[in-house]
Amino acid sequence: MKTRFNPVYFVIFVISCLSGSLHAQLQEIGLRVNPALQQTKEHKRADEVPLIKLYLPMGGSVIFCPDEELVDQNTDTIIFSTCQEPYQGIFEIGSFCISYQHTGNRSTDIICLEVCDSNGGCKQYEIAFVSGPVLNLPFVDDFSTHFPYPDSARWLDRDVFVNTTLAERPLTVGVATFDGLDPVGSPYGEKAGFSDNLTSAFIDLSGQTEVYFSFFAQPKGVGINPRARDSLVVDFRSIQGEWVRVWQKEGLPKDVSNNDPAPDFAFNRWIIADSFMHESFQFRFRNKSKNEGLQELWHVDYIRVGGEELTRETFRDIAFRYLPTTILEPYSSMPAHQFEIKEVRRNIISQLNNLDQFDLTMNDPTFTINLGNQTLLRRTFIEPVQAWLLPQGGTSFDFDMNDQGSTNYEQLQSGLFGVIQPGEQYSVLSTLNFTRADEILGATSNNLVQRTTRFANYYSYDDGTAESAIIDRGAPG
Repeated sequence: MKTRFNPVYFVIFVISCLSGSLHAQLQEIGLRVNPALQQTKEHKRADEVPLIKLYLPMGGSVIFCPDEELVDQNTDTIIFSTCQEPYQGIFEIGSFCISYQHTGNRSTDIICLEVCDSNGGCKQYEIAFVSGPVLNLPFVDDFSTHFPYPDSARWLDRDVFVNTTLAERPLTVGVATFDGLDPVGSPYGEKAGFSDNLTSAFIDLSGQTEVYFSFFAQPKGVGINPRARDSLVVDFRSIQGEWVRVWQKEGLPKDVSNNDPAPDFAFNRWIIADSFMHESFQFRFRNKSKNEGLQELWHVDYIRVGGEELTRETFRDIAFRYLPTTILEPYSSMPAHQFEIKEVRRNIISQLNNLDQFDLTMNDPTFTINLGNQTLLRRTFIEPVQAWLLPQGGTSFDFDMNDQGSTNYEQLQSGLFGVIQPGEQYSVLSTLNFTRADEILGATSNNLVQRTTRFANYYSYDDGTAESAIIDRGAPG
């Protein structure tokens, strides 16, 4: 017989403990770290050592010389040294500058720099030589397929957090969040200023005319407000290799509280100036924050570089907006030995977004449930065709597994109960997808969403992503 534990009693207990003080003042604050990224492996820099990045095409070369921000009239010695081996490229160290020639595969090679003054005081830096591919037009990314980092085929760094939960009313499932945390989910540990970078691969714009750059951006989302000075900026790389500021947006005013809804995603577009039409064009997004944790959030979606039609505010695309619900109700995870057949959800809820100004039709919406290599259920919904005609904007769908008199729900119940064994752990993958033939280039990736339901050693109701924390600012009672 299964002994059940009711998590509701535990929640009541926690709330009663928090309520023990009559003077409790609960306040939402930003998280110091992102738990979703703590298990990843990255090159770990020494504490408080600034990192300077230089980007170059694969097979290209670059020369680095310390500028006036690193050296001045009091500088006595400059020492370059190896701090990460083996190296992909070839270095040639001079008395003041260092040249780098990339060879072989794509890489990030790091050289250490020590700058000492005449009094013996020294500062350390790390110089990263980041190589990347050269792409052709068009460039499109809606951040719907690669999590939790940007697609390395399009981007040269891993600072932003690609996720499906931190934005409000996203255009498509998946956004790039500028969260003020490094690639392993920890604060940068620096004073307030620039935080995350989203740097594109190289794009060959030589010989092009009338190329547009467009994107959507939202401050805050479901996180902590960016202050007015916590701006989001866009830089373009000139033919001389210099970054040029081309756009900037301030954060939110003081009278907007963290409890207020976030603004809608705002559309931005302009023609790329002729001075940037070269074979090694790049762009980058950067944000400013306190650099203290997961706060002052900005979210970016649907970045496009290409012709006028490709980069419009409205365009032919139907996209999932959120992940589907889990196959359990009301839980998102639970222990296998507590599982009962009645806890299987009969309906799957999701939301789609028609990004065109005209009605569009999705075809063959299909729901599949897999446990490893075993398919427990596959159902293509056969509602009348007019049910799949979507108006502009968001449309919620409630997919009944037993549509048209089928017995899919009972099939799933018996299938799960037959394979889920007490004491074991399982990950059940739900996939919801549809087809459409005439969407804009690159738009089909958002026609599929997946959600994992876990049978583990815990209960959960949430989506598994922490957005903020709560502390008690009151005096003990």
